[in-house]
Amino acid sequence: MRTVIHGLIINDPGITALIPADRWFQASSIDAAPQLPFGVIRISGNFPTPVASGQRRIEVWVHDAKGSYIQIDDILELVQELFDRTFDVVDDGWRLTCMTWDNDSPDLFDDGYGTNCKMKAFTATGRKLNA
Repeated sequence: MRTVIHGLIINDPGITALIPADRWFQASSIDAAPQLPFGVIRISGNFPTPVASGQRRIEVWVHDAKGSYIQIDDILELVQELFDRTFDVVDDGWRLTCMTWDNDSPDLFDDGYGTNCKMKAFTATGRKLNA
């Protein structure tokens, strides 16, 4: 599922015009603050076994320099538009049937990275193929 979600984002030309593909990370893959702006994809929840189908929570975080949140909002809006039109995507042994918007975070400041940040959360519905 991680590969599917990551692939959707880094292959969208509108999103990568604002954050290049090499600045999109999995939540556990960042050792030091990357060049700004950057995005973080956090996936939680497990598909139930043995059928390997169900839902996962997807959080898309965008970090940028102190100041305005306008670019962060613009990027997150592009992610939401991408996910709103995502239906029945098959990749890396998964079928992602749909993405549903859940909520947005308020404007936040990340002390660790020294960045403004904000998040949109989604529910991904899908199943592992051949499970």
